[in-house]
Amino acid sequence: MAARKYHLLFGVIVFVIFTAAYYKWYLGTWTLTVFAGMIIPTVNTFSSKDIVWLTIAFFLCLTGAEIADFDHAITWMHHRDFLTHSAIIPAIPAIVVLAASFTPTFLQEVRLASALLLAVIPFIFAAASHLLIDVFPSVPIEELSKEGKYVELAVRMADSAIRGMILSEFSKRLSGSYLIHFWWSIKTDKRERHTLPEGKTKTWLVINGLILIGIALALLARYLMLESTAILTQLTPLFL
Repeated sequence: MAARKYHLLFGVIVFVIFTAAYYKWYLGTWTLTVFAGMIIPTVNTFSSKDIVWLTIAFFLCLTGAEIADFDHAITWMHHRDFLTHSAIIPAIPAIVVLAASFTPTFLQEVRLASALLLAVIPFIFAAASHLLIDVFPSVPIEELSKEGKYVELAVRMADSAIRGMILSEFSKRLSGSYLIHFWWSIKTDKRERHTLPEGKTKTWLVINGLILIGIALALLARYLMLESTAILTQLTPLFL
């Protein structure tokens, strides 16, 4: 389990990587405009409109990176509650936006739909990053850095990465609040308990993280579909 600030750091990293990749693609494309029966291509550039969605996307990324730990703020929830540490909560706004992008209202306002999709995509990626990072055992980065033990820090981080991928080693590091908690008793290993066993906790985190990545990719595919549809709509009258 990583410290809160490291989850936020990964949220920022997700935002930077996504926006850099997006603008790497977007600034190399053209907007086609039909005027007086002629197709006029215009190179896409950064504009003031981009600042709006970038601001929204940035804060959504921070929210996504921290949303799993909202259980800290709810007194009757254990840490790593099944509801917060799953794909359920982040998926709700994503599915709403995705479904709305197919409605007639949003199809008439393609730019609005595209902006919403672009803002939600990094939010989902950031939420997925939290779950996947929680798979790996924590490392006391600050303590080792202050003591100047950089070699030990590097070794511990490598050890954490390896242990996060090896189920038997991972299990040794998990106990109590590190396990996924349910509100009801579940039957595992022939006994009743409110938490998933160590091995299944890792599986839970990985599967839900991958589900969120899948949702983000679906949103991205829908965005590209809307962009393609908008271009085809503009060009169709020329061929009729």
